[in-house]
Amino acid sequence: MLTFRHRLIRNTLLVCSLLWIGTVSAVLATHEADHRFTIYGSVRDGSSFPGKPLAGREIEVRDGESGQLLQRGRTDQQGRYSLLLHVHNADLGRVVTVQTPGAQKRLELRFNPVDRTTERREQVDLVVFPR
Repeated sequence: MLTFRHRLIRNTLLVCSLLWIGTVSAVLATHEADHRFTIYGSVRDGSSFPGKPLAGREIEVRDGESGQLLQRGRTDQQGRYSLLLHVHNADLGRVVTVQTPGAQKRLELRFNPVDRTTERREQVDLVVFPR
């Protein structure tokens, strides 16, 4: 029978192992810089200038040709968002649509396919006008 001390050590090691595995999985899921493309920006109300930030708005990135959902998220309290796409060099020039209810923009993915270290990113700000 294990003593309390041995059970405590065993459980602590188990928790640490699970935390380490979770950390490694999260890091690997983000891919290398040449396989990431970050689309970030803000969503604002267009009824006044500069428009109040719209918190909690759903943002979707869809393939511009097929309409397939590529990524989804929500804006934070300041109306900002950041979405990470998994891309390959073959995706250079691919058109995606960034949208929220009431607004959308098309974006052509542009990056240097030879550069394997610089973060690939583009800012897309959306303004929602009242109907």
